[in-house]
Amino acid sequence: MRASLRYALRFLVIVVVVAVLPALVGQVSPANSPYLSVLQDLSASAELSASPTCPNKACVASTCQHNTGTKCHIKGTLCASPAC
Repeated sequence: MRASLRYALRFLVIVVVVAVLPALVGQVSPANSPYLSVLQDLSASAELSASPTCPNKACVASTCQHNTGTKCHIKGTLCASPAC
């Protein structure tokens, strides 16, 4: 019985070490990762602003004003700004 308790304690220590190890090592910074995308720096707003069908307007105080990547719809007193 004493041997099985010793093996159980060793197993528990190994499980705790394996569980704590990622917290001690820390997270890998995405900037240092070899798996970066070439397109990572491109944002959706730059892509949307290049669209010829997007008016780039948004609701501000119930009026349409310039805002990249959205379109403005006014119906009565309601104003909506969905993404393009």
